[in-house]
Amino acid sequence: MGEVTKTKTEDRSKTASFIRGIQKEYSKISWTSSEDVVKQTSAV
Repeated sequence: MGEVTKTKTEDRSKTASFIRGIQKEYSKISWTSSEDVVKQTSAV
């Protein structure tokens, strides 16, 4: 029983760090895409 609880906690922390990584990547992507939009707009 203790093993199951441990695994669930590990999974949760893995998921949390995974989501955090995605959010970091996503903020990077949205940051660059908004910069690109500004460049395109000023180019026109």
